Amino acid sequence: MLPIKADNLSLVMNDILPFPHPASYPPNGGGIRLGASYDQRLSDHPFAFRNFDRLLMRVSLFALAVAAVLASSAPAASAADHPLIGRYQGSEQVGDKTTEYDETYMITGPVVASPRDVKGPGWSLLEGRIRYLYYKLPSGISALAMRRNFVDSMKEKGVTVQFDCAVAKGDCFVNGEPEPGVSLALLLDTPVNMPPIEGRVVRNVVKDDKARYIYGFKDEAEGRTHIAMALSGGTELPGYIIIKVVEGAEMPTNQIVVVEADTLRKELTDKGLVNLYGITFDFDKAEIRPESSAQLEQIASLLKADSSLALDVVGHTDDQGGADYNLDLSRRRAQAVTQALSGRYGVASARLTPIGKGAQQPVTSNATEEGRAKNRRVELVRR
Repeated sequence: MLPIKADNLSLVMNDILPFPHPASYPPNGGGIRLGASYDQRLSDHPFAFRNFDRLLMRVSLFALAVAAVLASSAPAASAADHPLIGRYQGSEQVGDKTTEYDETYMITGPVVASPRDVKGPGWSLLEGRIRYLYYKLPSGISALAMRRNFVDSMKEKGVTVQFDCAVAKGDCFVNGEPEPGVSLALLLDTPVNMPPIEGRVVRNVVKDDKARYIYGFKDEAEGRTHIAMALSGGTELPGYIIIKVVEGAEMPTNQIVVVEADTLRKELTDKGLVNLYGITFDFDKAEIRPESSAQLEQIASLLKADSSLALDVVGHTDDQGGADYNLDLSRRRAQAVTQALSGRYGVASARLTPIGKGAQQPVTSNATEEGRAKNRRVELVRR
């Protein structure tokens, strides 16, 4: 269905309310017969519909058409631009996503193009408030033009530009060799995919062989703000600006909910399973964080109190990253939990079976960070 435009409103009116032209009115000025009954007078009226239901339906359709015209005329809402970055003239914001606190890898210097390894040179693991901003530009705007404007603007706002490179020059990479734009695009989706842009993964958008990358930072009262920008222009295709900002922020505390042994026992008895959020892991790893000890102790206490109890320990992830990658990560995390229970607390390994489900069994939508956090969990299932 094509959108209804305001300049086509008259066509809509004529189609829905086909009033007769004055030339078709009855003779003698279109008069109505005097002394005629109500029904006769109604049938003589040039604007009359003999079927009232039909009239009502057409009027309703007309009202909907007018509403559609007004809605299509209203400007689309757009999230605020980042104050240290601004917006390139003529660009359209096509993506905005914020995670209040997490960790992420960011390119802060020359990296190895292949294999993609965040443990190599040029990568930094950062924590804080993470915001992604995506912009789309008309064709004909080069990455170089974008780069010069953004660098000048950010420097004026006190941002230190530490790393500024072009894939065609090779200064984005440790070996100093030029690379195609897709090499940078693949690194942006490392180690897990960035949020999609217009329904596509970022690496399928940033393909310009003259693409550029900028990293800068600014120290502020709340902490250091890190800015990463990938710029992709094009002569025939639209250009894109991919931005990731990590703002220093105090990590929320007292967020770990520990399920006590008695509650674990009740849930397993009543439902056969229980979801746990008190066992957490380092980003993109299977190493259990120290704050998970409280929950592990409760699981161990439960198992020691009931020697007949055997459990499947099931790892779950959100949908960020590839399916195979998430499946392997969830397996390794489940195995880390069973090994901790056996090694630290003396639970017989035969009573624990590690299973990975990846993102196959979400408990809620992955569309928001809150939903993804609910889906990242360890599940205990009674055998």
